[in-house]
Amino acid sequence: MLLFIQDATTHTDEYIWTYKLEALEKIKEWKALREKESGKQVKQFHTDGGGEYTSRKFAAYLKSEGILKKTTMPYTLQTNGVVERANRTIMEWV
Repeated sequence: MLLFIQDATTHTDEYIWTYKLEALEKIKEWKALREKESGKQVKQFHTDGGGEYTSRKFAAYLKSEGILKKTTMPYTLQTNGVVERANRTIMEWV
């Protein structure tokens, strides 16, 4: 599962995937949807540094789109509290 949470509004989007290699395509899909809906550009992308976000293609895509990538420590509630809680809630529903 790939989970996107917009900081300003806490709007949450989730995508189900089979392989982590699909992350870049899902992010492109999500970005296009959110920018079209809001009329604003994605400016920052926060991640816990998972392997799906460390490829050269992913870095090149963010750079080409002018998106700043910020990496936090994985599984730390102090820096990833909103996402960690959302993940836990979704997994409890399943």
